[in-house]
Amino acid sequence: MTPGEVYTFYALYTIQPTDPDPLVNTATVTGDSDGGQVSDEDSHSMDIEPKYVVPTGDIEVTKTLNDEDGTVKVGEAFSYTIRVENTGDTFIEAPVELLDTYNKDYLSIKYSKVASDDSADDGEVLWSDVTLGEGLESGQSLEIIADFGARKAGTSPETTNTAQVTATDENGTKLVNEDDADVTIKALEVIGPEPAPTPQPPVIQPPPSVMPAPITAPVSGTLPYTGATLYIYWILGGALILLGLGMILVHVLMWRRSLLRISK
Repeated sequence: MTPGEVYTFYALYTIQPTDPDPLVNTATVTGDSDGGQVSDEDSHSMDIEPKYVVPTGDIEVTKTLNDEDGTVKVGEAFSYTIRVENTGDTFIEAPVELLDTYNKDYLSIKYSKVASDDSADDGEVLWSDVTLGEGLESGQSLEIIADFGARKAGTSPETTNTAQVTATDENGTKLVNEDDADVTIKALEVIGPEPAPTPQPPVIQPPPSVMPAPITAPVSGTLPYTGATLYIYWILGGALILLGLGMILVHVLMWRRSLLRISK
């Protein structure tokens, strides 16, 4: 190189994830001259900016049965809570469609606070826009409580209820997610007639005793005509009759003896 001459060099470098921050780059030059070897160096420090991440959209729906033991009886009312959340980094535009499907032989839709687009109770319930035209910001969520009734005894998969949400974010990305919940439906308990009582043998009462009740004299007045009193009167009357017959018999015998003496 002649005195005053300049050379310019360009180098392309791709920053690696493992590079330190700041990144220091050092250039060193070495050459020979009439006076011997010469060298020089220079450095440059550069801060590394965080890598740009393209925002992505995502949506999530969760369905929960509002019953502790997960069991209901035929004819009983119960409910599900359906939660829709924007779990991505982008804005989700309206409409946000929610479709709930169920087996109409086992379940019956009754009511939801956010009115659905149909009420046919045909196995599908559609909400064309659960955000009512507002859309969902990142991290924003909403809930719908849907009331159902149990029609027939059964369990999963016949009684499985599925919620599916469909939407589009600000980048035009279609977002779909679904979740389901199960319920066990028990039949009603049939209570039959009470069993007939076991027949018992008749209780035979012993005959009343023939012995008269003890007689107690009245304090004053005549003897009251109770059953015992009449019984005593009957005995006394019979005794008097026997006594009279005896006396007649004695007189007859005495009369016959007198006749016999006279005849001798």
